[in-house]
Amino acid sequence: MRIAIGAIVFTLLHLGGFAQIKEVTLENFDDFIWKQPLLIEFYTTSCHVCHRFETTFIKIGAKLSNQGFSSGKVDANANQALTSRFGVRSVPTLFLIRDGTAYKYDGVLTEESVKLFARTDYKNAKSLYWWESPIGPVGRLRGLLVYFGLKIKNLQPVISKSMGVSESIAILFLVFGFSITILVLTILGIYLSVSHIKLD
Repeated sequence: MRIAIGAIVFTLLHLGGFAQIKEVTLENFDDFIWKQPLLIEFYTTSCHVCHRFETTFIKIGAKLSNQGFSSGKVDANANQALTSRFGVRSVPTLFLIRDGTAYKYDGVLTEESVKLFARTDYKNAKSLYWWESPIGPVGRLRGLLVYFGLKIKNLQPVISKSMGVSESIAILFLVFGFSITILVLTILGIYLSVSHIKLD
């Protein structure tokens, strides 16, 4: 009987918490980022610490949502471009984005310490520098490069098969085409910016 009641409470907690925690991907990140303050957890499905922390993060998300916070989870393996944009090297990793600034959480993964960090202790933490920040220009560029790299990698077998060449030659075609596109866009950008300068 106790086990059944425990299972029901656990299920209700999970269902209530999952409504608060959104799955964040590269496709919805830019929309999600404006729902600040925002607490994001990076995890993988094979990480045992992530599994143990999952229930705690659901509780944190549910309690912080009552105070105007948004909470999200990013599967680091499935979202490599977003993971690169944040510079995540290990999981679980938590970030707080508040007032346009990103803070990395380096404390103990307990409910109270994470909630305290999100509410007030982030002020004592050092914010990420502009070149480290996922919402800064370098973070966006890093994510974009990984995104295009993954797209190119996915095109490799298609080009190899359709052109009847080896996969190595297909990669060379893709890299050459991508390089030419970047060069043309750079020249076009320079031309358009220079053409608007008035000479005295």
